[in-house]
Amino acid sequence: MIAAATLLIAAGPGPTSPPELILTELQIRHRGTAELPSIDKIVRVGLPKGWTGDREASGRSILLFGPRGEGEIFVGVVSHPSQLGVFLQRLKKRHPGSVPSPPSAIEVHGIKPHKGERATRFEVTGRELGEIVTVERGEVIVMIATFVAPNSWAQLSSIMKSAYPTVAVSERQNKKEIKKP
Repeated sequence: MIAAATLLIAAGPGPTSPPELILTELQIRHRGTAELPSIDKIVRVGLPKGWTGDREASGRSILLFGPRGEGEIFVGVVSHPSQLGVFLQRLKKRHPGSVPSPPSAIEVHGIKPHKGERATRFEVTGRELGEIVTVERGEVIVMIATFVAPNSWAQLSSIMKSAYPTVAVSERQNKKEIKKP
């Protein structure tokens, strides 16, 4: 298992993040097709400190586990809504006793609807509690799904609400060296 943290979120210029979050980095990269354009982006999101897990080999998703067995947090990145189905099927198999509500809009600080950004929430009930939140920003959709024991949700829900505004999308920098003549 790897630690979810790749970088501690530090206060500085711009909005600050709560100290209970650690910045995690994912990537999405694929060549264009007739249906989808090329994309090569880095996605950063603050997730609860102390949660650890395994990153998918492609770097597009990570599954985290609570430090005291509270439950799971899954984060996945896609470039089109049709690609969410794979992640949703995995979650359905892992959490068969959980039921998501119909979608509803959620207010997330920093979301700019005039730029096509939006956030959607599905409340999770059943054997586990939580939510599935999608944040559409920078030509990608970031899905953050939280499934925890009922007695853990009250505390974790406020931490997760502070995590959604941290979603940041940027172009991946070309790491090739420039040769001098």
